[in-house]
Amino acid sequence: MKKTYIIVVNPNSELSPEQLFNEILSLNLNITIKCTCFGVMVEGDENEISKALSYVRDRYPYDTFIKLRGYPINDRRVCRAYRGGGQSPLKSKN
Repeated sequence: MKKTYIIVVNPNSELSPEQLFNEILSLNLNITIKCTCFGVMVEGDENEISKALSYVRDRYPYDTFIKLRGYPINDRRVCRAYRGGGQSPLKSKN
């Protein structure tokens, strides 16, 4: 089953999102990776994702926070790139 996780980098850490992105990319796993301003998002089959998450947990136990994401990467329901930017659709229902 395909899953998507968010890996948030501690802002007080020496680790940057770009560095984490490149390290996960170098693992040559069959996953989709997206670098963001706060960390990275990883998506793929459970066994491939678990390899990436285990690497991050072992290498950076105090510099990262890992959370299951409710939407796939670039999901049109929440991705602002498809809407031309602006406020989150969840917040704009006033």
